[in-house]
Amino acid sequence: MTYKLNNVIDFFKIKIIKIIFALISIIVLCEIKNIYITSIYGATKASGISSFPNSYQIYLKQLQKLHPNWSFTALNTGLDFNTAIKSEGPNGGLTDSIKKSAVPVSFSDLWKWKNSQGSYNTIESGWVTASELAISYTMEPRKYLNEMQIFQFETLNYDSSVQNQEGVDKIFYGTLMYKNNVTYIDTNGKSQTINKTYSKIVMEAAAKYGISPYHLASRIKQETGCDILNNTSIKGNVDGYVGLYNYYNIGATGGDSPALSGLAYARREGWTNPELAIMGGAKFLSEKYISKGQYTTYLQKFNVNDDAYYALYTHQYMQNILAPSSESVTTYNAYLKMGLLDIPFNFVVPVYNNMPDEPVDIYIQNPNDYIIDSTKVYATSNLNVRSGPGTGNSVILTIPQNTVMTRISKGIQAGERWDKVRLDSGIEGYVFQSYIKEYSYVKVTGVSLNKNEIEISVGDTYKLVASVSPSNAKYKEVSFNSSDNSIVDVSEDGVITAKKIGMAIISVETNDQLKTDTCTVNVVKKKEPSITLDRNEYNLIKGKQTLLGVTISDSDILDYEVLVEDEDIAKIENGIITGISDGTTKIVVSIKGTDIKKEAIVNVIQLEEGEINIDDSISVNGDILSKIAPETKVKEVKEKIQTTYDIAIKNNSNEILNDEDLVGTGTKVQIINADNATIYEYIIVIYGDVTGDSKITSKDYMSIKNHIMETSKLPSIYLKAADTYEDNKITSKDYMIIKNHIMDISKIIQR
Repeated sequence: MTYKLNNVIDFFKIKIIKIIFALISIIVLCEIKNIYITSIYGATKASGISSFPNSYQIYLKQLQKLHPNWSFTALNTGLDFNTAIKSEGPNGGLTDSIKKSAVPVSFSDLWKWKNSQGSYNTIESGWVTASELAISYTMEPRKYLNEMQIFQFETLNYDSSVQNQEGVDKIFYGTLMYKNNVTYIDTNGKSQTINKTYSKIVMEAAAKYGISPYHLASRIKQETGCDILNNTSIKGNVDGYVGLYNYYNIGATGGDSPALSGLAYARREGWTNPELAIMGGAKFLSEKYISKGQYTTYLQKFNVNDDAYYALYTHQYMQNILAPSSESVTTYNAYLKMGLLDIPFNFVVPVYNNMPDEPVDIYIQNPNDYIIDSTKVYATSNLNVRSGPGTGNSVILTIPQNTVMTRISKGIQAGERWDKVRLDSGIEGYVFQSYIKEYSYVKVTGVSLNKNEIEISVGDTYKLVASVSPSNAKYKEVSFNSSDNSIVDVSEDGVITAKKIGMAIISVETNDQLKTDTCTVNVVKKKEPSITLDRNEYNLIKGKQTLLGVTISDSDILDYEVLVEDEDIAKIENGIITGISDGTTKIVVSIKGTDIKKEAIVNVIQLEEGEINIDDSISVNGDILSKIAPETKVKEVKEKIQTTYDIAIKNNSNEILNDEDLVGTGTKVQIINADNATIYEYIIVIYGDVTGDSKITSKDYMSIKNHIMETSKLPSIYLKAADTYEDNKITSKDYMIIKNHIMDISKIIQR
């Protein structure tokens, strides 16, 4: 069942507003230098689990443990969650908003919207308008961060390395479209045959239009059940629509006969046989959705990507609010059968502003109907885990007899009793109470931390140790949490990191029986500052200069002095070192009024004119080589250095690199004489490459962030690569520049 919303007035109203604000932003930015901001309305992406809020991370980390090759991208919508729910709901204000989202009429009252007269709004036979509560339940991304339903966030592009006809067949397994050649009724009412299977046609459509064949097959199964004999959209013998087919129900709008609307659409498109219909529908999905920013099943239902072509909350593919979840289960099962669950999938998951602390559960509205629980139970037989308490809800998966799980909530209402459970995979659902029993094991009776109060300085770390009792308890797993992550962060294994002055409470909770203990952490100002130089050793050619990079850990300290032991060898002025004559000396940097200091060596040599010539495309600042692009090869650097000596290029472990290897920050370019001695050494700096792997990725972003938070300090030359803001300091401005580079907002210019 589908619905295509094309409200021209709404579309242009929203687009005009965006253009006005974009113009205002451009005018302001013209007056401000080095400020990096994104569109006021535009969605942004950030890669990696750390890019998500903490309430997402607890689920994603579990998935990462199960599938290390999976990657996750946060789609930061910039939208208020409650506003998005209301906009997708019956009172959203857009034309036909009460027809946008549908649920089966058999569902409970909590799922269904009532008009001012107290009546349900029928969209078509068996389907009514969904309530805002139901929409908040199905729009909540965190509910689907389990091994199966995560696939509604899978990017739906074609990938021939992992997608094949066998996988499509497994999606069609058990239906009339499984491994059968296509037979159909033509427009003259005569039976015809195409010498291809349905799965073969789906694969051809996927390759031609760059769309996942598994998505196409799952969509066909979701929309038609693959019932080629009885489904109105694909049986081909409907009066007035003989020989017409619509496998994806495109154009099947609400009303008494939505399928007939879909067949009318098929007539306009010329879909007069199954192959034309499957290919044409794939083209439609690719051109109208995948390439327009609605590249996941979730986004095709809930268009919350403001970077998409269509206006927010419009252009949905399906009305059924449970369709993305249902399709994701179908896709998961196909991957499972093919043994492909551990390939490198990427999932793009929306993040909203002002989300509730915990996902809404539509089934537990009356707390008196359930008791919060954390008891291990097991299945007494093969058991269906459902999306809600009742056989009318969809089956998420079937678990075998004796499967152990955690009962989250125990139902106590009269009549049929259903319990909510969580499997070890992280999947949550409902099971019938009569088919589970409490697991007999040694239960947790308590937990205690090694400290209940601690004082640490900003930037320091400490490991809290949780002791679970009794010592022979079956399940000793615990979870740590901080009352304020901006003051004190805590890792999964209890390592706390002090971020800023203040107080936070770290709590530990056992996964079994929910026993707790706490530790109060008081964070105080770091008592002793430290000095970090961007180099431990500086090499200079006589008469040349290089910049001395100094970082003081305490930003309140600005007053320090720099001295050179032998000014006949080198001098320093305004932070610039100049080589005077051959020799070696020391530079000493100290904080005035303290004994805190840092030393570095300066080596000065004399070379004859023309002994080393470096192409102007590379910037030379003393012994620093920069203005080198990320992912530059060794041979490309060698080609730009002319010298009468030999050249050896080594990594930061002093291993010689091959011509095809990449150079990165910290790579050494050594000038070697006939005696195989190094007479001079340059060091490469690629701004933004803080880890030295020649690339600019989220690892660099996190390295700078950890340096600023003093959880781990950047060594020597990497400080220079981290100074992307060019102010001789390492601050949040530097990691924001790297973040914007990764997100393609603005690129780092090598200098």
